[in-house]
Amino acid sequence: MMQIRTPVYTATGAIDCEVAHPQLGWIPFTASPQDIEAHGRDIFAAARQMGPADYVAPSGPAPEDVLATERAGMRLSFSQLLIGLVTEGWLSEPEGEAWLAGQLPAAVSALIATLPKEQRFAARARALRPSVVERLDPLVVLLASAQSRGADELDVFFRTYALI
Repeated sequence: MMQIRTPVYTATGAIDCEVAHPQLGWIPFTASPQDIEAHGRDIFAAARQMGPADYVAPSGPAPEDVLATERAGMRLSFSQLLIGLVTEGWLSEPEGEAWLAGQLPAAVSALIATLPKEQRFAARARALRPSVVERLDPLVVLLASAQSRGADELDVFFRTYALI
């Protein structure tokens, strides 16, 4: 007589279980009614009579965790940022040209001025000479907010201009 334990349906309708093997002890086995071997079909029938547990899909990370991870990795070069800002109309071309020459647009300077005094120099340095522009940089989020752009729009912006 065959010993079977822990039967659980799979996503395909087969049954995962453990079978007592005379030399190996309890071993995992996936039983199917279409098994080419008679013992596989017999194990399926016996496991089915035991009332296998329903299949539960493996859980992955929550969508909000996936998005948070993606956002943490979003980066643009300075040129990609400026191309995007001018293309999307967040800045005029003359403002983009001035920023390339080292002069911050008035709107960016005004936003930096709203930061606490101890944060202003770092924000100005990151704005004037960025080696990389990170999606989650507080200044980037503030600039998007000043343009009435939400988080989703900022995501699309980074996804789009990272390809340029």
